[in-house]
Amino acid sequence: LAVTGNHPALSGEITANVTGGMHVDHAAQDAKLDLVAKIDDSKIAGTVELKDLNHPAYAVEIIADRLDLDRYLSGEWLKRFQDDTTAFDTSIFKDMILHGSLRAGEIKMGKFRLNKLAADIKVEKSMITIAPLAALIHGGALTGSFSVTAHEMPMVAARQNLKGMQIGALLADTAYAGRLSGKGSIDLDVSTQGNSLGALRKALNGNVSLALAQGSLAGIDLRTALIEGRGDLGTMNATRIHPANFTDKTQFSELKATFDLKDGEVSAAGFEMKSPLIRTAGEGGFDTGSGKMDYRLNATVSSAINRRTGGELFELKGITVPIRVSGPYAAPDFAFDFAAASGGNVDRLRAAIAAKAEAARIEAAKAEAAKAETARTEAAAVPAPKEKTSK
Repeated sequence: LAVTGNHPALSGEITANVTGGMHVDHAAQDAKLDLVAKIDDSKIAGTVELKDLNHPAYAVEIIADRLDLDRYLSGEWLKRFQDDTTAFDTSIFKDMILHGSLRAGEIKMGKFRLNKLAADIKVEKSMITIAPLAALIHGGALTGSFSVTAHEMPMVAARQNLKGMQIGALLADTAYAGRLSGKGSIDLDVSTQGNSLGALRKALNGNVSLALAQGSLAGIDLRTALIEGRGDLGTMNATRIHPANFTDKTQFSELKATFDLKDGEVSAAGFEMKSPLIRTAGEGGFDTGSGKMDYRLNATVSSAINRRTGGELFELKGITVPIRVSGPYAAPDFAFDFAAASGGNVDRLRAAIAAKAEAARIEAAKAEAAKAETARTEAAAVPAPKEKTSK
């Protein structure tokens, strides 16, 4: 067959050359189709079996060498998935029976490139299950499952684990390119329900965790910011505000972040970042509606550093400085509260500063008293004016 087709989901007309064979056994009430399709430079081979023509049950196997979905899918159609009002209709799967598998050497879509995709698909009793689902993406291995229950109120659940990926490559060509690097894993366990994409997003529950090693976080150079503020230790000075500057980076040996989702919002988010010199940890949250974040962290300088390895940071040995990260998560502010610092030699610094302030107060009082005494002495030394007499 030479097949030409159009669809609102397609960017234009697609032509495929299809060869294969079909076998139909009317007595057994089943049929089988083997086919090979060529679409541009992509080759797709598959088998479709139909059992029981009166109550169809399908068995499908699809194998593709490569698929560049960016070439075929319409950008306008894809925008529907960003529209909260777009309906999530699963009625087509009700009462369907299908067992199948999908294998692909490479699939490209948007910023993502999947290799060695393998998915087993089962549709039965109005439930779609894709498990196992495995692929290679940006140097990492993706494994997990995905399911949809096709009821009046559809339910969706996803469990995924991505190990050994390069987060920098995952974020490349996005608005957050260059802001985070490192190699590690992402774990996702979420569920939701609703009849529209907006309802699905608002009902999202579950958790997501991120663990990276040997990378960097852009926005601030934590070491430099701590050194610059060391003069405020133990004082009552206001917090030091550092607006995010994404040319500045903090290197880390380990980074962990967790996000608990409840009804579409991040209800709790934990954070921990380690380097040989500094450990930063705390928690916060996100308001996905306003796009704002609010984290309360503590940065602790290692008590094991020495002057050779720590340089100027050695003066902050063992000291913990509270940090608040707030504002739009695209460009937050970092507020360092050196006045509330603790640990290390902060108590000694506070005592020294208090003693110095008291000494300065005493000296000022003495100077004021001396000035007053001098004024009195000078006033006493001035002769009284003579009285005038009349002739």
